[in-house]
Parts: sequence; C-alpha cells; structure tokens
Amino acid sequence: MSRKKYINAYETIYEYDDQGRETRKMVYRGNFYEVSLDQKGLSHYRFIQITLFVLIAVIHIALGFLNNPGTRTLYVSIPYTATFIPLVFWGFAVFRLPRKQKLLRLEEVGLSFHRLKSMTLLTIIFTAISLIGMVIYFVFFWKTKQGSDSVFFLGNLIGFGIAVYAWMLNKGLKIKEIVHETE
Repeated sequence: MSRKKYINAYETIYEYDDQGRETRKMVYRGNFYEVSLDQKGLSHYRFIQITLFVLIAVIHIALGFLNNPGTRTLYVSIPYTATFIPLVFWGFAVFRLPRKQKLLRLEEVGLSFHRLKSMTLLTIIFTAISLIGMVIYFVFFWKTKQGSDSVFFLGNLIGFGIAVYAWMLNKGLKIKEIVHETE
C-alpha cells in the first residue's frame, strides 16, 4: 500500500547495455521537505520520541501481566489490546526518524513524521477508551476492591499522559515543502 502511495514521486529510467540487457533505475522526481529543527534539535527530538515510545511500550506490556478482574471485561480489554496496533506502527515510525538534518523525500516524511503523529493520536484514542471502560467498571462493577485494578488504571493513565506529550511534541514540529522544479 505504501509503495503505491509514493510511486508518483519516482520516475523509472530504462537503460540498455551493449548486449541488449535492460536495467531499470528509479530516480526521485518529487518534492523535498525540510524539518524546522536544526541538527541538535532533531537529534534531541529523536531521542525524546524513542524514550517516550520505549516507556509507553514497557508500561503497556507490563500492564498485560496484571491479573485483575477489570481487564477481563470486554469494554476494557478490547481497547487495551487494540492499542498494541498503533504502538507497533509508532515504533516503526520512531526508528525511521532521520538522524541528520537533510532534505527529506516524500516517503521519508510520510513514514516517519506523519505516521508518528497519527499513531500517537490513535494510541491516545484507544487508551482513552480503555480508561473510560475502567471508570465504568469502577463505578458499576467493582466489588473485589483489588489493588491491581487501581494499578492497571494508573498505568493506563500514565501511558495516556506519555502519548499526549508525544503528540504535543509532534504538533509543534513544522515540515516545509520545497518545490522541486522539473525540466
């Protein structure tokens, strides 16, 4: 899917050698992009995003090992489990962030910065739904008063805060398009 999205930014050039063999080369003809951060700011931004991703992933995985009655309800467990999908793509995006300040191609921006923004937002949404499910569980069905339910709720709340912070970092980032003149 992602290859077809960026295919218009490339041109295929066919070259033939003396024996008539064909070689294909892909040449980038699309626009370039630059990030509003300098080299130090970009490496700092990358370090913070990797740290936030590792924190939320560790917290989210650790919460799965808790044995509490609140996570056995569908309105808590389904959004909690669904949060793993954007977390995986968040990880793909955060490790594709550029290390150096340079002009970026369309797929580099799309598969790192734009995906990071959308996956943090999806993580916020699924975690919020899971938190709302835990509140419903606490209000109507919480009979055993186990401490693990509260630990799960607080861990989810911390993960929600981390995701909101990562999303706020992305909102302040500006990506400027540099129009590439073609011949």
